[in-house]
Amino acid sequence: MISFHLPRYALFPYERRLASMELQSLAETRPRVNAGSFSTPSFRSWKHVARKTTYFDRVTATDGIVVPTQALLEKSASRTAIRRQSTRYSAHGLHDYKGKFNPQVVRAVGNIIGLKPGSRVLDPFCGSGTVLVEAIHNGWAADGIDLNPLAIEIAQAKTHALLDPGSLLQALDVLVLRLDHLRSVGRNGTAISRDETRRLARHADGTGRTNNDYAASWFCSSVLAQIDAILSEVGRLGDQNIERVFQVVLSNLLRSVSHQDEADLRVRRRKEPLQNAPLIDVFLTSASVRLQEVASARAVLGQRSQSVVQATLGDSSDVLAQRSEAVYDAVITSPPYAMALPYIDTQRLSLAVLGLVPPGDLARLERNLIGSRDIPVHERRSREAEIQSGEVHLPRRSLNLCRRLLNALGDGDGFRRTNMPALLSRYLVGMSRFLEKCRPCIKAGGHLAMVVGKNETNIGGRQWKIDTPGFLAEIAEYAGYTVVDVLPLDAYQRYGLHAANSIREESLVLLRA
Repeated sequence: MISFHLPRYALFPYERRLASMELQSLAETRPRVNAGSFSTPSFRSWKHVARKTTYFDRVTATDGIVVPTQALLEKSASRTAIRRQSTRYSAHGLHDYKGKFNPQVVRAVGNIIGLKPGSRVLDPFCGSGTVLVEAIHNGWAADGIDLNPLAIEIAQAKTHALLDPGSLLQALDVLVLRLDHLRSVGRNGTAISRDETRRLARHADGTGRTNNDYAASWFCSSVLAQIDAILSEVGRLGDQNIERVFQVVLSNLLRSVSHQDEADLRVRRRKEPLQNAPLIDVFLTSASVRLQEVASARAVLGQRSQSVVQATLGDSSDVLAQRSEAVYDAVITSPPYAMALPYIDTQRLSLAVLGLVPPGDLARLERNLIGSRDIPVHERRSREAEIQSGEVHLPRRSLNLCRRLLNALGDGDGFRRTNMPALLSRYLVGMSRFLEKCRPCIKAGGHLAMVVGKNETNIGGRQWKIDTPGFLAEIAEYAGYTVVDVLPLDAYQRYGLHAANSIREESLVLLRA
């Protein structure tokens, strides 16, 4: 008998179900579920299977003990005993990203659908690269697509960091030598002196990366000087991939040293403007911690995982429309939700400071994202007319909900609620187009797995629940997919400043092409 021992922290019911499903797929037998472990009859390849599993702390049999690679990766990011599930191990912790889904689900889904080293995976809404990082962990080849330039920068930084942490640690030593004497700047929280500002300026390249009105309105002058000093030294490292990693580390800190109210997802100011902050000190410390975590994960993986991964900037439907061959064994993604929270608003400081998007183009970029909550009046009216006339290319249930929401609007509904029917229609049509363009790119019998959440809105004095996973499953059938399962997930509990805004009802929609 082989015993697969669960971790000491509690798993969600869906995680136990995924653990059972992946064991059934890997071991080709239905496991017996016990209180603290699962068990199967002995089989020849049990050690190989044990290493691949996701939700077990260790696996024991009469002829040995195996610690799964996933358990080793999670432990590599912790200096103390693990008391709850880690989702920031390896390169996952390099940059926070709103809406990022649980990386353990990626490995589990890969095991359930039978992915192997060398399998080719696509994430068409790759965000900060969760699937791409997990592809490296599992030895898959992977492509990611996203319309958000910051998402692509983060995804590329994470994957490069995981593939070559040694070079980054050497580069960090260089940055410490060049910036260490400026660590004390801002430690007392007050504005720095003119002499200190000049000292910082001497370390900038003279181009004034942050010398624009938008940046100046969101950062005090001493923090701007520190940003310029950091970017100047990073720009002297001479390797674009290495520079990108350190720019992403800096990006992850920008909201905390700006006039932004960190508790607000929208760009809104603190009640009391920030006078100064020790950004250089925090940057060097953060870079050291994060890169050590990545190096520890790389040590777990060894040299056996050298996956080819890449992230492409663009609209997934447009990019996939140009690819006619069925090359992917699977698509694993967490697409935006209907009427998603404001991705670009949350990230606009990084987009502007890193020069990824001109400040004047931020609103346009927000509107172009699938799931955006912003819509011009003329487009809203046009979509409302299509809903009423039935000229929307959607299954009947989806169209009927849009129509019912539109007809329920009352005088007490503000402009955001008034936009909801048109926004929902635009979202579902956009996802329909994506599913249509994606299907020819998946090999026959290949899978598409989506983790997506439900929404709620109040229109006409009534609370409406929007079953986004159900609608997407229906739309997928309409596009020729076979629905394998819609598995409810207890959304992983977010901690910290975005906890109140996190979605707690998610589902795994599993399709077959």
